[in-house]
Amino acid sequence: LATLFLKEHAFLLIDEPTNHLDILAREKVADYLSRKKGFILVSHDRDFIDRCADHVLVLNRQSIEVRKGNFSSWYADKTARDHLELKQNERLKKDIHKLKEAARQAAHWSDKVESSKTGARVAGLKPDRGHIGHQAAKMMKRAKSLEHRKECHPEKGGPPQGYRISGQPETQCDGASQPQARITAGYHY
Repeated sequence: LATLFLKEHAFLLIDEPTNHLDILAREKVADYLSRKKGFILVSHDRDFIDRCADHVLVLNRQSIEVRKGNFSSWYADKTARDHLELKQNERLKKDIHKLKEAARQAAHWSDKVESSKTGARVAGLKPDRGHIGHQAAKMMKRAKSLEHRKECHPEKGGPPQGYRISGQPETQCDGASQPQARITAGYHY
């Protein structure tokens, strides 16, 4: 490891340097790396990364995140963000339920009004079929609009594109799903 740092202008990629090392050797490697600059460290040992890295590089599915600080500070921020997203997810589920109910009521009302076109006289007058049909069509359009809102348009009350509702795959408006992937690495420079 020491000879690798002898090369000038080299930015090392160190992958799992603590494999097969005992505790004393891990501490020595961590002390050595904490004094060095210019490397990327990949490890599953969180304490080791905390001791060696002053920045965290996270490779997400669609982005790369660089954060100053050690792994523990990044993980605490990530946990807080995840908790906030879960709360937002619950709020979105409630909104979706309300939209479904509103769409169901609008469709029911539309069907009821449409069926009254051929019904009995109201106050001795024949119903205005054109007006009733227009009202029914308007309500059906509203019901369809509510259905579309809950599926595709975050600004109008539905889940945002690419937002994952817990227990369901991440969805796009076209119905395609994308799996989640995240790779975390620490580095020091």
